[in-house]
Amino acid sequence: MRYRGYDNTGVTWLGGKVPTMKAKEHGASPEAGERMIHIRLKAETHRRLRVHVAELDRSIQDWVANLIEEELDSVEASKVGRTRLG
Repeated sequence: MRYRGYDNTGVTWLGGKVPTMKAKEHGASPEAGERMIHIRLKAETHRRLRVHVAELDRSIQDWVANLIEEELDSVEASKVGRTRLG
């Protein structure tokens, strides 16, 4: 028996079971040595972020990871500069 239903995203599906993807199939699982973080954003901020990264042809994951790495590199470089002058 086939029937129509909805998963938690509101997407219509056919069949007796909601289709699912394993985490590794869509890249949600962290690689060895990586950690995951979660943040909350206002809906409008998330929409703007999606548009921005799409214009850059990047993923939110890559954009945020790069932003964090650049900021931390900048902080570390300023600390090194202060200790040399200090």
